[in-house]
Amino acid sequence: MKSYFSIRILLTMMALVLTSCSLDSGPKLEKSPIGEMAIAAPEGYGNTTAAARNQDGIDHLLREHWRKAEADFDRALEADPTLAAAHFNLALSLDQQEKRTEAGTHFNKAVALAPGDHQIRENEILRKYLTKE
Repeated sequence: MKSYFSIRILLTMMALVLTSCSLDSGPKLEKSPIGEMAIAAPEGYGNTTAAARNQDGIDHLLREHWRKAEADFDRALEADPTLAAAHFNLALSLDQQEKRTEAGTHFNKAVALAPGDHQIRENEILRKYLTKE
């Protein structure tokens, strides 16, 4: 009976140690520099569905899930085709997939919808991209 409790205590302690190690020692994921360029919908944006789908896409961009991000930004634009941030973010994800023509279309729409937005106009990928054409 004594050995049964000793084994059980030992197993419990091992489980606790393994659990605490797995929580602390996992690899830290770096955020994608492309994801860091993404633009959120303006605070208080009226179309909450578009804003939420745009944020979902940003979360995927940060993890370099380009196709999932593309799908989320497409959903954001289905909810509101005038959301410049979603066009811009979609262009970023398309550019990473080397879908240059589509990316150019959405970069241009973003600039047209928000001509005064410095975060869009001053973006290094957008500037490089537009000089290619």
